[in-house]
Amino acid sequence: MTYPSDAVAQTERALLGTVLFDNSVWPQTSELTVHDFSLDTHRRIYRRMAAMFEDQQPVDLVTLAGEFGGNDVAYLSGLIDHALPENFHAYVKSVRKASRERRFETLQEQLLKAGDIESRLSLLQQMQETLTESTEGHIRTLEDIPDPFSLPGHDTEWAVAGLIPKGAVTLIIGDPGCGKTWLALNLGNSVSAGGQFLDREAMRMPVLYLDRENPLSLIRERLSITCGGPGVFNPWGTWCKDEPPMLGDPRLLKFAKHGCLIIFDSLIRFHDKDENSASEMRVVMGHLRRLAAVGATVVALHHRGKSEASNYRGSTDILGAVDVGFKLSRTDDGLLELTTVGVKNRVGPDIQLTIRPDFATGQFSVVEAPALATTRHEMEMLGNVIRENPGLSANKIIERSGMSRQPVFGLLQRGTGSAWKRENGPQKSHLYYPI
Repeated sequence: MTYPSDAVAQTERALLGTVLFDNSVWPQTSELTVHDFSLDTHRRIYRRMAAMFEDQQPVDLVTLAGEFGGNDVAYLSGLIDHALPENFHAYVKSVRKASRERRFETLQEQLLKAGDIESRLSLLQQMQETLTESTEGHIRTLEDIPDPFSLPGHDTEWAVAGLIPKGAVTLIIGDPGCGKTWLALNLGNSVSAGGQFLDREAMRMPVLYLDRENPLSLIRERLSITCGGPGVFNPWGTWCKDEPPMLGDPRLLKFAKHGCLIIFDSLIRFHDKDENSASEMRVVMGHLRRLAAVGATVVALHHRGKSEASNYRGSTDILGAVDVGFKLSRTDDGLLELTTVGVKNRVGPDIQLTIRPDFATGQFSVVEAPALATTRHEMEMLGNVIRENPGLSANKIIERSGMSRQPVFGLLQRGTGSAWKRENGPQKSHLYYPI
């Protein structure tokens, strides 16, 4: 066998070597044929691999070498030196593209030599088909648009059950010092191990924590508290000689294709655009969406606006491009509130969580908000009054419960149809009965 020297032959070697190295990539070669390979040597190897896979035999150096001569074995063993599974899809595309180009050039040469009109028309048709094949998958007519129900798809998957959707973009907004980094490190720890985050199941996946916000000393301290030290995941921060990549860096797409959780701490540090410019932020958020489109679960930390009425800082294109937007804030009693109310949640109902942070251990537990606990207690009181005295009017319920007038009217309205039922009474009154 002759060692190929051109780029196409090298790509073919890498493709065949990767199949030898990892048989699981073989299904990705379904669009290739033996004739797509430029060298007879590679065509013979690919043909034999295909036959072995069809017979459900393992394809490795030993079994494949048995089909070839002594000199061929050295060539086969050299193929594995070029194996790079993460680039396999690119190899397939390159081999297929080079095959189409060779075919087109051959047809061009035949066209120049063709003498009659009929042969020329046939060759032109074949050339057109080759060009069409090179744009396969492109939508050129209305008929090319696929039926959404015919496409492979699935229900929403969750990186954290009911909280953070997998393969989507989530924004966590809060004032400086409200606990965003603590919460994000806790999230990274939970996802790395496949444990619990905010009392919800977390899917196990690789974590890429990109930090342009915090010093190394702070991250070391918090990792020691949250994760128990090194070995869980390694944040990539400005303390590294090679600083974390900015949005738009092609390395991020490579990481994203591994299906990892990518956390940006914080969003503003990973671009140099004007946050208040819709056109500029559209580009920035487009980078985040691209990462999610190729397989990453993206979580970006973002700062709240200076105005009390503002949930987040910057252009509306920031929030418009995310799937879930959380607002994180501190309460007067030292608790944290994580809520989508007034922000955004396109994958489910609004979420309101009250969290008790333990910064000494880096743990966060979900608790019932004091206001919600009070409301639940008051609803139970009204329910007891109605069960013990069916048919009471609102005024009588207020009298029996001993509660203030205005809150009772609101709670009666809230519980009608779920906790009790309401019927019309005399003189336009409303009477309440247990369900």
